[in-house]
Amino acid sequence: MPYITDVSSNIIYSLNNELSLEVSITTESGINGKSSVVSINKEYQELLKIVDIINKNIAPNLIGYDVREQLVIDNLLLKKEFSDIDLNYIYAISQTLALTASNYNKQQLFEYLGGFNAHIIPTPMINLSTDDMINKIYIVPFDFKTYKEALKCGLDIKQKYQELLKNNKKELDSLESYLDIVMSSITNMGYKPGVNIGISINFKAYSYYNQNTKQYMLKQPIKVDELINYYEQLIKKYPISSIEDPLSDLDKENWTKLTKRIGNKIQIIGNKFFTKDIERLEYSIKHNSVNAIAFNPSTFGTITQTFNIIENAKRAGYSIIVSSNELETEDSILADLAVSLSSNSIKCHSITNYNQLIRIEDCLNGVSEFNNKKFLNK
Repeated sequence: MPYITDVSSNIIYSLNNELSLEVSITTESGINGKSSVVSINKEYQELLKIVDIINKNIAPNLIGYDVREQLVIDNLLLKKEFSDIDLNYIYAISQTLALTASNYNKQQLFEYLGGFNAHIIPTPMINLSTDDMINKIYIVPFDFKTYKEALKCGLDIKQKYQELLKNNKKELDSLESYLDIVMSSITNMGYKPGVNIGISINFKAYSYYNQNTKQYMLKQPIKVDELINYYEQLIKKYPISSIEDPLSDLDKENWTKLTKRIGNKIQIIGNKFFTKDIERLEYSIKHNSVNAIAFNPSTFGTITQTFNIIENAKRAGYSIIVSSNELETEDSILADLAVSLSSNSIKCHSITNYNQLIRIEDCLNGVSEFNNKKFLNK
């Protein structure tokens, strides 16, 4: 029977040895699902309190429900009486519910969530950056027949990039110097920049924005118009297909100006722009602030919320980039979610979800379609 008989949580550790929360759900027929999220609480005792709240306060309220009642249970999880724990942990329960339901139905998670039409494999964005870099650089392999071929290409280029980076470490003093090595890595591996390989950059501009002076604190303080000019020159010089968080989320009025200038040439991705306030999506659609959204589903609290928000973004014509945190558990649920949402791209920091997409492509047995568009919002 599909009725929930047990809900429990526990403390485990991520792939980076960080505290994580694991949730387990079991049905009357013995079907079980487990999933996890990296903890936003860095103290063990704090996370222990979250475990206690889930096991003693939330779990009893879920017993007896049909595990397939995702919408009903997600709405229950968002009620005020459970608001004393962060949405990140609520999401852990919600995604475990979906996983358990898919196990009960004897379906892959992407099939259960996405239905019969879930067949598009997103473009992988391969992280090339080291921890000491402010800006994060990603390789975007797009012009390939299959996801498997694209992933191999991206990882081959990453290996070459790391080799060249080691040999040129003393000469690296600017973003452009790193991008030049990326270009060499692409051509050395026999690929063509801008033809079958693009570059994406996460500028994390929120980290160097001064709200008082309305300036961006780079080597010297610059105004937003100068920064936009810089981006315009950069995309002329390099095959950049997207830029993420190019302005601060506190500088929201100027996103429209940026998108108007270069949004017809590349993706302007909002990530942090939406993270603190998802109601920004309505603002962004109205003011044409971005043309793509990158998101970590745990930000939204439940699977249902995630689907609702992303459907709104799709209707606005936005590209969808599913993104992990920089810290990940061994779960590969993000890959299944990306396929179920027909996402344009996926950006992860470990190989786990990328490997799961290989399995999904194989599972679809010839009916899968790799999202191999040059510009992901086209």
